[in-house]
Amino acid sequence: MMVVVVMVMVVVVVVMMMVVMMMMMMMTTNAMQENGIDEQLSALEGESLGDMLDFLTKELVRLQDERRIQAYSMLAERQRHVREAEESGHRQEEERRRREHDEIFKQVTHIRLS
Repeated sequence: MMVVVVMVMVVVVVVMMMVVMMMMMMMTTNAMQENGIDEQLSALEGESLGDMLDFLTKELVRLQDERRIQAYSMLAERQRHVREAEESGHRQEEERRRREHDEIFKQVTHIRLS
């Protein structure tokens, strides 16, 4: 979803640049020579682009952090499953040994009682 937001922001920046260019083309040569209008347009364009680039940079960092956290989470989950499987194997082996010892005890007590 954030990728879509970033893409929309890029499109907005491009559209804004196109609007500014169209406005500049529509102005007469006399109006373009006036420094005040040109400076104002440049200032607005620079401020808008700066804000957009700042936003996009922050979103990129946030997205990278989110993916790194997700990778760590998946790694931890996998390690937990491996530990649980190992522990299950140890429990099964312990139960098997306990049954063997119980059987041996039964046989020894049966021999003694006979």
